[in-house]
Amino acid sequence: MADYSSFEEISRRITYTVPAPQPWGTTFAEVDKAVAAAWVRYREHHGPPEDARMPEDFCRVFPWDDEIRIVITLDEEA
Repeated sequence: MADYSSFEEISRRITYTVPAPQPWGTTFAEVDKAVAAAWVRYREHHGPPEDARMPEDFCRVFPWDDEIRIVITLDEEA
C-alpha cells in the first residue's frame, strides 16, 4: 500500500500598478511606495517581524504599456 499525503493550495496574485506614461515614465519614489505597500501585504500574510529584511524575491516587477506592475503571490491552503 502506498504511503503518501496530499494538500491543495490556492494562489492569490496581488498586483500594484504605478502609472508610467510615455515619454517621462515615473519616479523611483512612486515605485518604492508600491513596493512598500506590497511588502506590508506580504508581511501580513507570512508573519515576519516588522523589522525583518525584505527578501529579494518577495515580489516581481513587470514593465507594462504605460505602467509598472509589482506582483506578489500568496499561497493559501484550500
